[in-house]
Amino acid sequence: MARMYELPNAGWWTTLLFGLPLFTTRVAYQRFVDMRDMFTQTIGALAEAVDKRDPFTSKHSQRVRTISVDIGRELRVSSAELEALEWGGLLHDVGKIGVPDSILLKQERLSREERMIMNAHPVLGAEIIGAVKKLEPELPIIRHHHEWYNGSGYPDRLMGDDIPYLARILHVADAFEAMTASRPYRIVPLSAEQAVAELRKFSGIQFDPMAVDAFCRTSWAEGVPDPGRPVEPTPIPLLGDRAARAAHAFDGPAPGSPAADIF
Repeated sequence: MARMYELPNAGWWTTLLFGLPLFTTRVAYQRFVDMRDMFTQTIGALAEAVDKRDPFTSKHSQRVRTISVDIGRELRVSSAELEALEWGGLLHDVGKIGVPDSILLKQERLSREERMIMNAHPVLGAEIIGAVKKLEPELPIIRHHHEWYNGSGYPDRLMGDDIPYLARILHVADAFEAMTASRPYRIVPLSAEQAVAELRKFSGIQFDPMAVDAFCRTSWAEGVPDPGRPVEPTPIPLLGDRAARAAHAFDGPAPGSPAADIF
């Protein structure tokens, strides 16, 4: 721009050749940022509306989003994957909008029929969000955030690396947040130390060990005396029979275990 300005047959107006494209690019970028912020705020409002159906889960999705993104950063996922964790964290429980209050707020153990309705919320959530093309990367997170690493989760009984990578990350974040917050079925929450112990206990069973290890490097796990100390996992067999898997999912693999009792 300076050289053009100094040319004998040019003048100040030649700087417009450079300045105008820069200005229009800046305006377009600002509009993109504003649109993204509005989109994120709209998603957050939707998630908050779902969470507020249950007084125990207010801000749950916001916290799951933050924890998931922190785990993702520890695992050095891409910026696009961090965005998917952010929006997937906000929307992972949107399917609970179709769960009746009599089940969602029940303090006693759910019956088999009630558990079937509750276990359908990931599929319903993916169906609700499926119409939004911009949120296609978040669909695997929403649908599969309750799959278990040993194949006994729901809705599709995926196992190990067959479970979408980001869904495995969010599963850890979701479980930790649920264990460290009051719930109708557990009024007194676990401490961070107790919750981390549960995550490690079920590492390789319910949770991806890599995601658990990454979580333990975040500030959320601070206060644990020795997060690297191995914990013997509860012996839960791999389930190959389809009927056995269904019974496992409904009845619960480890009664009384905070990590296993996450909806």
